[in-house]
Amino acid sequence: MLKKSISKIKKFFRAKHYWYMPKEFELLIYDEVGSESFKEYLDPKYFYVLDTRIEKLNLFIFLKSIIKKNFKWNSQSYIHEYIKEINPKIIISAIDNNLNYWMLKNYFKDIKIIFIQNGIRDRIFDIFDKLDERHYKKFTIDKMFVFNRPIGKVYSKYINGDIIPIGSINNNKIPISNTDDGSIIYISQWTKYIPETYPQGYKHFVDFHYSEEYLFKLVSKFSSENNLKLKVLGRSFNEEEERFFKKINNNFIFLKRDEKSRNTSYKRINESKFVVTTDSTLGYEALSRGKKTAIISCRGKFLNMDILKFGWPYNFDDYGPFWTNINDESYFFKIMNYLQNVSDKEWSETVSNVIENIMLYDYNNKILKNNFKKLNLKTKF
Repeated sequence: MLKKSISKIKKFFRAKHYWYMPKEFELLIYDEVGSESFKEYLDPKYFYVLDTRIEKLNLFIFLKSIIKKNFKWNSQSYIHEYIKEINPKIIISAIDNNLNYWMLKNYFKDIKIIFIQNGIRDRIFDIFDKLDERHYKKFTIDKMFVFNRPIGKVYSKYINGDIIPIGSINNNKIPISNTDDGSIIYISQWTKYIPETYPQGYKHFVDFHYSEEYLFKLVSKFSSENNLKLKVLGRSFNEEEERFFKKINNNFIFLKRDEKSRNTSYKRINESKFVVTTDSTLGYEALSRGKKTAIISCRGKFLNMDILKFGWPYNFDDYGPFWTNINDESYFFKIMNYLQNVSDKEWSETVSNVIENIMLYDYNNKILKNNFKKLNLKTKF
């Protein structure tokens, strides 16, 4: 109890304070994170972005919420009070893996609740790891814009509402390009060790990253033997990430993520000849763009977790023409040789047989825009 109280006090004093009575808006964007992916389609005169992480605190709403709760304040009472003041007809968010967002319909039955999937979801350290369909009454989200139909079926185990596959909203904005600079680009999933992120301890963090070390050694060997330029697309802006890979191989170009634009990552993918990844969202996005991509989903074998497989939740075989779930060195080289030799026509046919169960590609987000129109949202198009 004391620990929670101290945490609330810290959150209060860390936040920037301001005081005004909010205006009403037809549309409320729940949380800034990920909202840049769809805000550009909406008329800013008609929406309000709610800071749900309480980095900025409206003292008017704060006092109102604390009085209503008899001074037993928490962040959700503040957020709910803020929503009442905005009085929106629709709430939309890109934090599709947030239980507090899933529960909004319990408090605001007359407001349409919508989310847009923002990343690959799984049953490890993610939303489905926190849920048990046998013990939960179903939530309600009016519309769920998701990567593919199989993941939509998983959401449907826990949520009532319309499932609309659209692929990745950010990926859909970038046109497909046939440029090829003759390089292999390895998509890093390295993360800095933070105890809160790895409650199982440091050993689990090391085991989680062993697949990065294992796969990067193989990629380095293949690029060297085939005289291909090797690039590593970083996940962070941290120099420690570059050092991690340089301990394995010093002969590569490290590409830092662009803090200001996600589009840079897609453009770098477009420029490459081949893409290699374990299980990153960007790797699946590259595949949906038709880029020759090897997905080596071996992390589950190193962690002894059978669910970290290629294309989950769809049940693909452990071995495929451009993927494997097994840490098998010889099969990795078989996949890479296939990517080198397969014709563009055959590659397109191979990918078309599996891509609808992985990641749609809908250039210019036509499906999403049509749905925004049906919802009578004030848009820029």
